[in-house]
Amino acid sequence: MSPRSPDGRSIKDLATEEDREQHYFERQEPEDESDPIDKKETSWDEETVHEEFTSRRPPSPFASFLRETRDPQAWINSLMWTGFKKPLEIVDLPSLPEWDDADAVHKRFSTFWSTEQQKVKRPVNSLLTYIQGTPTRNFMFRIFGQHFGYYTAAALLIVPTARSFTDNAILQIMLRMGMNMKTALIKTVYHKSLKLSNSARQSKSVGEIVILMQVDTEKVNGASPFLQNTWSALVQVLGNVALLLYYMGWSSLVGIGLLVLIVPLQGRVVQKMMLIQRVSLKNTGRRVKVINEVLQGVRVVKAYAWEEPFTSTINRVRDLELRSMRSRVYLRAIQTCLMLATPVLITVVSFAIYAGVQKKNMTAATVFTSLSLFNSLRQPLMMYPFVINGVLTGYVSLKRLSRFMQSEEMHPIPRGPIVDDKPVLYIEKSTFQWVATEVTSKRSPTVSTSGIGIQAFCLRNISLTVNRGQIIAVVGPVGSGKSSLAAALLGEMQQVSGDTFTANGRLAYCAQQAWIMNASLKDNILFGLEYDEGRYRAVLTACALDQDLVNLPDGDETEIGERGINLSGGQKQRVSLARAVYADMDVYLLDDPLSAVDAHVGAHLFSKCIMGFLSDKTRIFITNQLQYAPSVDHIVVLEDGRVAEQGKFQDLVSKEGEFSRLMQETGIQKEEESDIETSDNTMSPVNWGGVERKGMLVQDEYRTRGTLDLSVYKNYWTETSYVMPLCVLALYCAVQCLDAFNRYWLAYWTRDHFHQSTAFYLGIYAGLGIFFAGLLYFRMLSQLMLGLWTAKKFHEGVLQSILRAPMSFFDTTPVGRILNRFSADQQAVDETLPFTWVSFLNILFQAFSTIIVISLNTPIFLLIFLPTSILYAFIQQVYRRTARELKRLGSLSISPVYQQFTETLNGLPTIRAYQHFEDRFMEMCAGHLLALTGAVSFCVLKSSH
Repeated sequence: MSPRSPDGRSIKDLATEEDREQHYFERQEPEDESDPIDKKETSWDEETVHEEFTSRRPPSPFASFLRETRDPQAWINSLMWTGFKKPLEIVDLPSLPEWDDADAVHKRFSTFWSTEQQKVKRPVNSLLTYIQGTPTRNFMFRIFGQHFGYYTAAALLIVPTARSFTDNAILQIMLRMGMNMKTALIKTVYHKSLKLSNSARQSKSVGEIVILMQVDTEKVNGASPFLQNTWSALVQVLGNVALLLYYMGWSSLVGIGLLVLIVPLQGRVVQKMMLIQRVSLKNTGRRVKVINEVLQGVRVVKAYAWEEPFTSTINRVRDLELRSMRSRVYLRAIQTCLMLATPVLITVVSFAIYAGVQKKNMTAATVFTSLSLFNSLRQPLMMYPFVINGVLTGYVSLKRLSRFMQSEEMHPIPRGPIVDDKPVLYIEKSTFQWVATEVTSKRSPTVSTSGIGIQAFCLRNISLTVNRGQIIAVVGPVGSGKSSLAAALLGEMQQVSGDTFTANGRLAYCAQQAWIMNASLKDNILFGLEYDEGRYRAVLTACALDQDLVNLPDGDETEIGERGINLSGGQKQRVSLARAVYADMDVYLLDDPLSAVDAHVGAHLFSKCIMGFLSDKTRIFITNQLQYAPSVDHIVVLEDGRVAEQGKFQDLVSKEGEFSRLMQETGIQKEEESDIETSDNTMSPVNWGGVERKGMLVQDEYRTRGTLDLSVYKNYWTETSYVMPLCVLALYCAVQCLDAFNRYWLAYWTRDHFHQSTAFYLGIYAGLGIFFAGLLYFRMLSQLMLGLWTAKKFHEGVLQSILRAPMSFFDTTPVGRILNRFSADQQAVDETLPFTWVSFLNILFQAFSTIIVISLNTPIFLLIFLPTSILYAFIQQVYRRTARELKRLGSLSISPVYQQFTETLNGLPTIRAYQHFEDRFMEMCAGHLLALTGAVSFCVLKSSH
């Protein structure tokens, strides 16, 4: 349900025209190629775009490695040092390997699933994981037996190191696979969006489709590192179970039985989380949809001071989203508690049976070997909450993407060549209908689609013949179906009856509401075609744009802004008409192109352009301005979705029918309107003084460079209060202290330090285990709730800042960029960031705990640790600087893709009308941008190596 004004009206009903999202297609000026700023600007020429994204960057190191067998790590070292010395730029990154190119990935997407590469490597890593516990027993045996454990100590070093290398190699493969999956899915969604039928588009709003591209594709990408863990962890668990049986006998089976009992409970929790995840994603889509509608009509919102009502509307939807997330937080805390506490509980039960029932001595070799194996169980079990969450989240998103991919597609009208003795367009007794959907049945029957007024009724019994070179006028009262007829001729409206529908010749389309790209005025007119100066100048004159160029800061090279915000409605309409005229097509479908211009400008356009420049073309002229009717060859009068009458002007006037009545009404209206005409040359008020470059309106996205200020971390942790973060840190300390004390207690037990019975040691150890599980639950719950509260505050702050921003901000900032803050970036704050903090703090406290314990027992360890830590800190600093800038470049590079995607969705009818240009438009606007995104993402994952 679209948000409405306080009096119940929709933004779409109030706005004078439907806003469009745009992406700025930058241009390259040959005379300024040496200028690094201008080098970032590219034209639409494919060769130029390819040069921008490939030739200026180093060749792919992986392709070179295959040819020259070079060290594949040398290039990443060079990249790291470059990033350490200065902030990285796009030109510092190597080009994308052909295998990972967006086009190549998309072609493989439906036939190939790149998991074969890790089938051999992963079992080796799993084997190393549980073999890692074997040297512990040998080491303990040597200490207490023959005092010779050098070989076993070496194994303790080599095995984990080998495992680290295999882990890293597999992670690299999985991340690369995820990157390719995301690239393929983004481009597939883009492909599908261009082909959606009207009924499919009604069931999916622009905001919902944007969520599919931004959030769902990222969730599928995020699931890729966890895919191999779904089965490799099972290998690790089985290997550890086998070794436990060997060392502890059947007593370990009781503990393993406890593990088996916990698995169904985990399954139930996961099932519930999947259901909540679906609800959460649906609410996310609703929230972004509402925000998109507010941004599209932001001028109306500010004109009526509706910021507060719409803030309340968005916050209500956000509260539903947070309610789902809160339910998931409780389940995630339970799930994590079960996974992390399971090894401790298994250890308690197994030692209880081993010492209490089997009456065996708790020797140090047995205890610490078993403890090492139980701890080896902890890692796969610790990872499983993240694995399950990542996989199920990716699965839910994949299902949503799958449903979208199965949406109905539009069937374009086949167009043959024009034959002199045959009509260009011939329709006989045909009925066209907008396909009703469940969504449209619940909302207003009128839907606006980029200049095509979609009415919830049929065009019935339509018969129409258009011959070559004719100009046909389609007239009728408001709501009679004129724009629906235009949609039917474009193939946007489904033909439900009538066998005869013949259309020949190439078609150009000028929508009633002009679709303007976020590009220069020149690029909007050329629309990807080659520049012909003579024709271009003639088109400008015919469309009365010469004087407008004088008023623009940089002439026709001026960026006219997203949705043409710095042009008047008449200027935008003339730019749209000029685009159609320059295309030099055979047939021109003009949907009321003179409605937004003044009378004298309309007369110029009709005489010089429609009847002059296009005099040898076939023209279908839809209009309400009947003063031009005497000049046309044939008139079609529509009424209530049917052809009321048609014929020549004199014949229709003499009949005194519907056309005659319209002429009388129009004459009265013209007299009333003549006194209130205003010049359509008046440009929208845009503050050009704030623009940095001449002709540049939309500003480049801001990018922070260097180290993040500590205030960023402080604001995140203290957004709600200081108490909650302190409680979280206290719980981390308590968990680590208790975990360390568990090990000390086992040491006391093996030495019978307190000279007590087995029941004494076992009871305290069991109590410690239960207390440990409780602390884990509260630690996880408190940190996730802290992250949720912080995310709520962040969203409220960003929303307030956006809605209170001046109009100059919206004039220079694409809507797609703003939506990216509320979709992909907000999703990172909602879900990714809290779990990143969980991992960071967990590793940090474990490391400090381990260092403290080892230092207390073996002080000489500090002699090795201190110089090693200095080297580690230096390497980490080098990595952090580079990785940080690569992440920023990745975020900046993906934003234009989303901006272009939303622009394409809003201009679909116009893009699809130019059938010769549809594929080129998609490749030029998405393919190369995705290639850039892929290159940045590829360097990010390689830097993690």
